[in-house]
Amino acid sequence: DIVKYKTGGLVINNNENNGTTGFISFGTATAGGSLTEKLRIDSDGNLLRGGSGQDIGASNAKWDKIYANTVYANIEGSITPSGDVTITGNLQVDGNTTLGNATSDTLTINATPVIINDNGLYVKSETNAATNGAQIRFSDTSNGTQKGFIRYKHPDNSIAPGSNDGFIIGGTENLTIVKVEGRALVDKEVGIGTDTPLRKFDVVGNSILVRPNTTQYDSIAGNASAVNNSIIVRMPYGQNAATTANAGARFGIQFTGANNTTDVTSLNFGDDPVKSASIYGVSEDNLGYNRKVGLAFYTSEFDTAQEERLRITNDGKVGIGSDSPSETLDIRTGTHVFDPYIKFGKDSNYNPKVQFFRTTGGSPSHYSSELKLLTGDFIFSNSGASNLGSESYVERLRITSGGKVGIGTDTPEH
Repeated sequence: DIVKYKTGGLVINNNENNGTTGFISFGTATAGGSLTEKLRIDSDGNLLRGGSGQDIGASNAKWDKIYANTVYANIEGSITPSGDVTITGNLQVDGNTTLGNATSDTLTINATPVIINDNGLYVKSETNAATNGAQIRFSDTSNGTQKGFIRYKHPDNSIAPGSNDGFIIGGTENLTIVKVEGRALVDKEVGIGTDTPLRKFDVVGNSILVRPNTTQYDSIAGNASAVNNSIIVRMPYGQNAATTANAGARFGIQFTGANNTTDVTSLNFGDDPVKSASIYGVSEDNLGYNRKVGLAFYTSEFDTAQEERLRITNDGKVGIGSDSPSETLDIRTGTHVFDPYIKFGKDSNYNPKVQFFRTTGGSPSHYSSELKLLTGDFIFSNSGASNLGSESYVERLRITSGGKVGIGTDTPEH
């Protein structure tokens, strides 16, 4: 059935005569011209648009404009709106969604956004190796002039796999502060003043300040009973500690006199580098548990590996040039095998003594002499060649408290 007017018409196909699917269509025509279908309602109730150069229901048969107070629809395919769109109520979009097509476009969200997925929020830059990387910016001012940001970028402008990359936290203020509330776990190196840290914690620039609190006065941290363990260096005990002596294991602080690694390989954080000095805690345990810890000081001569120069043992003895002092103070005068050394100590009766040693170059190993102050008397003794620790001193001279001098006697008369 066709109802036709001068410039339009209505076609109703009831599917009785030609066997085609029933539909209702609307068309328009010029004066005296044929009818052109513009709108169809098919047998399933779908509303389809036609027109010049378009097939009814084709993918490009889109609507230029729709005016309605309320539209209820399930939309499949792409939507590209132009102009303002106001949606009242809930909006659910299944599939990929693109908002904006240029960096000048903006998206304003006044509501509280909630992202529910296992991959979280993904931000990427528009181009490879972008100057500012991929970033999220923040502002606590309504005009947005003061900004903070978190950036992810490759500092060497290379996006090749394995090249340097990292996060930058900063802001437009001169004193941007990053505060971490709670624990911070870092699996890789941390650099302050450098984006290429060489160790777990690398600080470039002066200096590091360690203080128990921010108070400069009237603080319990400054009381006589206070102990401020500002820096703690800890080492575990060694393997098979119950049966293996690990005496000599060191843990401490190293100072290097150069910051390049091209001229001397050992500057690359070797155990005993050249141009260096170190302070170590040293295990002196007869087993491997670090139950006894001494303190060792190392220095290096001109372009030579560092060596131990001073040792304070676990029981308070001091060795200069000796790592195993047997008296309160042991002084080794050099590193040559024939260099003498001096020991300051006391005997079992608390009498102070000074001992002098010189190597024999053979066996027994040393010659030694001793000066000792008794209760008022000053005596000089020596020992024949003997090994260290097995000296047998014989008194040779005594000066009594009364000024008498005895050679070969400990009871001089004159």
